[in-house]
Amino acid sequence: MFDTDADLHGISISLLDDDDVTRAYLSEALRQRGADVDEAADGFEALAMIRKRATANRPYHAVIADLVMPEMSGFEFIESLRRRSWGQDIPIIVLSAHSEPGNVIRCASHNVQGFVVKPVDIDVMAKKLLSVAPMV
Repeated sequence: MFDTDADLHGISISLLDDDDVTRAYLSEALRQRGADVDEAADGFEALAMIRKRATANRPYHAVIADLVMPEMSGFEFIESLRRRSWGQDIPIIVLSAHSEPGNVIRCASHNVQGFVVKPVDIDVMAKKLLSVAPMV
């Protein structure tokens, strides 16, 4: 069984979700388990954060990205991230209330390592992070 108090110390995460409540809940829950979490409310902000850390040679260990967002959808964000040298290998976990098979298949075709359905079960998310984040 999964340890509900999973230790995420040393794991840095870029969290992208346009919903303030979801972002605050998930960010706080991950921080309580020791993760270093930076938040972004849109894809443009997230890309800038990820680029800044990558060019400073401190890349994130994982990105959590919502699929349904205004201005830049989660898929557009993922495609944009994957086109950049500093975003090709970073593990991505998609967060979505829409778990249709087409979304899951499309995520797999974009080299997404995990898919978590909303409402988020923090234990499931922590387990996904531990499985995809490079050893720290």
